[in-house]
Amino acid sequence: MQTAALLWHIYDITESPVALGALGLAEWVPLMLLSLVGGDVADRFNRRTIIALAQVIQILPSIALGMMTLWGVEHLGMLYGVAALGAGAQAFDGSARKALIPHLTSPNELPKAMSAMDLAKNTAKLGGPALMGLVAASIGLGWVYVVNGLSFGLMLAAIWMLPADRGAVLETNTSEPFLVRLRAGITFMRKSRVVRGLILLDFWGTFCAGAETLLPMVADEVLGLGVEGYGILATGGAVGALLAGVFLVWKPPNRGVGLWVFGASSLYGLSTIGFGIAAEVSLVFVALMMIGAADTVSTVLRNTMVQLATPDGFRGRITALSMIFSKSGPRLGQMEAGLVAGWFGVTASLVSGGILALLTTGILAVRYSSILSLQAMTDVTPVTGSPDEGVSGTGD
Repeated sequence: MQTAALLWHIYDITESPVALGALGLAEWVPLMLLSLVGGDVADRFNRRTIIALAQVIQILPSIALGMMTLWGVEHLGMLYGVAALGAGAQAFDGSARKALIPHLTSPNELPKAMSAMDLAKNTAKLGGPALMGLVAASIGLGWVYVVNGLSFGLMLAAIWMLPADRGAVLETNTSEPFLVRLRAGITFMRKSRVVRGLILLDFWGTFCAGAETLLPMVADEVLGLGVEGYGILATGGAVGALLAGVFLVWKPPNRGVGLWVFGASSLYGLSTIGFGIAAEVSLVFVALMMIGAADTVSTVLRNTMVQLATPDGFRGRITALSMIFSKSGPRLGQMEAGLVAGWFGVTASLVSGGILALLTTGILAVRYSSILSLQAMTDVTPVTGSPDEGVSGTGD
């Protein structure tokens, strides 16, 4: 809800695609600065406590932004600042949260657990933008930020319902210096072929195709929609993601999982091209649904593989390194999409991004053919010896 509100708010103030793209940059900087620290913290301290603290940090800025907006105090730097603070909190929250999940389920059930988590996220993405449009149109955009700030109380309640001991970290040597621990995590990622390949696929796919950033421009300039129409249109990706999430929970792929990952990334690029050339509301909505569905399938399968290929003592740091790439891709892609749209137009930006996403997916499929040929999740195993291990029967 707040993400959609920030994009609309920035566009309403500036009507600039570059300003829209700069939101991604404002979020990218704190993620780059803090993600590695967050990953190391997740490997040293209670992960449940870290997640709770990350929620607390985000409450007051959201409410403050809402009150200032309601009072008519609107400044672009204020919007970027709240986005940056939220991204900084995510640097700690994301690493701890993903590293905690394998402690809440068995390895055999991990794919369904990851799918269920993604399903919950996309349910929120479905209702959030639509609710944002209704609230903003009826009682004001400021109340969107206030509601978001208050919602963190529900998150805190959910977190404290988890067993306290499930967030404990028992395996990591906390006496080692930070740089030593960090270097060990980077070495693991560099030498583990499955982890490195999936992280690169995530980065390049999302960098090349930044559809969500330009949606306010498409809604206003191409389709002639207001904030309510934009809010409803912004749910398109979540509808597709939700449907894909239900499918993955009900019947996760058990054969050809590598092909599923690269196929979903290819569909993401194709759908972005379709979004760029569509000129009717229904076609844009369908393209956004396809983007959301493809992204969900690829994300869930990639995240599951990375978790299975990583020992618990490394999960916080590997999740942080993965998050640097996964969060950097769309945020830098937002900046790239905004600049290209400013120079050549929104259609050129979306179509060229989709084409580049297809090209990079093809290159990585050839480079990491061992991942492409994976048949089942059981072929992905935790590293027990050399970090080069991680995909049964394959080497670097």
